[in-house]
Amino acid sequence: MAVNRYVDLYPLMTPELPGCTEPMMLQALQRSMRQFCIDTEAWWETLDSVNLVEDQTEYNINSTWDAEIKRIKELRINTEDNIAAGNKGAIQDHELYEFITPDALILDDNLKPAEDVTGGLEIEVRIIPSITASSVDPTFLNDWIDAILGWTMNYLMSMTHKKWSNSDRAAYHMVQYLKGVSNAKAEKVRKRREGHFGLTA
Repeated sequence: MAVNRYVDLYPLMTPELPGCTEPMMLQALQRSMRQFCIDTEAWWETLDSVNLVEDQTEYNINSTWDAEIKRIKELRINTEDNIAAGNKGAIQDHELYEFITPDALILDDNLKPAEDVTGGLEIEVRIIPSITASSVDPTFLNDWIDAILGWTMNYLMSMTHKKWSNSDRAAYHMVQYLKGVSNAKAEKVRKRREGHFGLTA
């Protein structure tokens, strides 16, 4: 079953959650997606290229999703000639730049641009959806749907004195979540070894 939004998951949840409201299910799904991304760093984004400005070392960067940047995964600096040739920029050492939440990128003086370069700063970041995000990348959601549902159902079914409270089923769903976390971490390691880095928003 392919899903595009959190609300598409409700039919998978309601059979075990008699009386649970849709707003409560949405809140749990939002919490689940955020926790999964914190635990795995599995969701990442290639940002739109940023213009380099001569002698400027401070830049603001933001995700195109309703998400916060956790850290920079990869930073490249490119030249006009290289961009014109269709090539990616040179990967920079993590020691030569710093990301300060929520949106400040500081380049070391060793990376200070000698000239303006349109689109010369190429950045990939690990992102975490905000707690109020109504949607995330559908591909990412579908890839990890079992884990997302696992945390969500555990959270809801662990509540006490609810019609849907069920500690045994809550424990079962947490196992599904932990399996997803393990698989996501293993997938990240595999893609790093193979030179593939995940999803582009």
